[in-house]
Amino acid sequence: MRRHVLTMLLGGALGLALCAPAAAQEPPAESADAAELRALRERLEALERRLEGAGEPAPIPAPSPADGEGAKPEGAGEGEPAPAEAAADEGAGEGLVLELPLSVKLKITGHLRLRGEWRDPRDYRAPGTFGRPASENADSDESFVFQRAWISFDFRVRKHVRAVVAVMDARLWGDQPIGGDASETFLREGYVALDELFDQPLEIKAGRMLVPALGDGRLLHSLDPWANVPRLWDGVQVTYEPEGWFLTGFGTNLREAQVQTPRGTTNDDFWLVGAYVSNRMVDKHELDAYFVWRHLADDLFRSEARFGNGNVARAGDRKDFTAGLRLRGEVGPAGYTGEVAFQWGDQAGDRVQAWAGAVKSWVKVPLGDQSLRFAGEYAYASGDEDPADGRNQTFDPIFPFAHFYHGHMDLVLWRNLHALSAQAAFQATDELSLHADGHVFWLDRRQDAWYQPGSVVRRNAPGRNERHLGQELDLYVQVKLWEKRLFVWAGYSHFWTGEVARNTGKAEGMDWWFAHVEFNF
Repeated sequence: MRRHVLTMLLGGALGLALCAPAAAQEPPAESADAAELRALRERLEALERRLEGAGEPAPIPAPSPADGEGAKPEGAGEGEPAPAEAAADEGAGEGLVLELPLSVKLKITGHLRLRGEWRDPRDYRAPGTFGRPASENADSDESFVFQRAWISFDFRVRKHVRAVVAVMDARLWGDQPIGGDASETFLREGYVALDELFDQPLEIKAGRMLVPALGDGRLLHSLDPWANVPRLWDGVQVTYEPEGWFLTGFGTNLREAQVQTPRGTTNDDFWLVGAYVSNRMVDKHELDAYFVWRHLADDLFRSEARFGNGNVARAGDRKDFTAGLRLRGEVGPAGYTGEVAFQWGDQAGDRVQAWAGAVKSWVKVPLGDQSLRFAGEYAYASGDEDPADGRNQTFDPIFPFAHFYHGHMDLVLWRNLHALSAQAAFQATDELSLHADGHVFWLDRRQDAWYQPGSVVRRNAPGRNERHLGQELDLYVQVKLWEKRLFVWAGYSHFWTGEVARNTGKAEGMDWWFAHVEFNF
């Protein structure tokens, strides 16, 4: 920035000299004014050379998808809101930037949020089944308030070195007795990054970081800003962004062995390794490919049976591969995105053979200073045709943002699923938008289960003929105030149960209200 200012001053000074009236017919000897201008130019040039030699630190960049609150998935365009649309737009929470000694810049940003929710009935799982306590009242509702706050310190050392430390506190109101509040503060981010290595658009990060939002966030997303505690991982990520391309690779560990007590088995970790490539050479179009390998330990299955299907959950490792393609584009006011993913591998002796796909299109209609947006989507994820045949055909999304794609009530996961949705949004002002989303859900295979986010089984009734899960309507409003640093989000949702719920237990419709306010600085 200072270099540009100096150049402007120099150009202005030279311009004044050149514009002096020719009619003055100055003598050949240098005038006092010309001498002063020449001296000024020499001083400016010397100062500019000193700045270049000092290696002036580059400005701290805006948060990347893995770095900050409300980051959009890679490639999210203007016409289609990103899954992180809940947070304030870019520019909110710009923070405080301090110049420190030794060419260090420090950027401090922070966040405070409260969200209240009320749900009736509280769950469609019957008491005593699929992890729901038998003592729980089946007809009860539930209400609670989430609170979270974090502060981030982003250090930029000259041009190539950056370090980020962010501390977060997340809690549920009333979850601890007075005087006995347990610590719920943890490291949200803590990593070192090397930027623009070899003067190329290359970055290497190592440490704790948010799970990056890649593509449309269907397969990998941090759940920020919705979740009270976002998804975090520990590892290394390398990103290279030459003109027209985005390439990233990562190797992460997500579940350590019991290092403070006698260790568990040698395979007591959760490993995830992958690569994501996006070609963006055509304006407003993207063609992506990705490949992910993971190793889920047998101890995870014994304790939670998390990745078993609805009927069979044997202990054992899961080692699988997920490969996929994604295409996204915008033409005028219309846009589209499509994605397909395949999974194969082994889980506790069963062959994994599964796949999923989704297509979505939208159009934005300008109305003067206002606009309307309409979108439609179909999503599919395979289910298991026969849980006892030695093949596991249930697609398992790795870290999806189900809340954005399959309803705000979080009743459905991209797993053993057919889903149709329609969305309408009215942008009344830059600060105010109104939204209505409708969803219809069916099981892919009735022999398989109904899953919620986290791969938790809601209902399971093998041998029945029902496949219709139900319909959901989401109505909500978003308000962005005070230069988009203050964000308010509130809404109401209702779920109408289908035959799967009605014929396998009590299943009245469910209501859900929420109100969410956050401040970013």
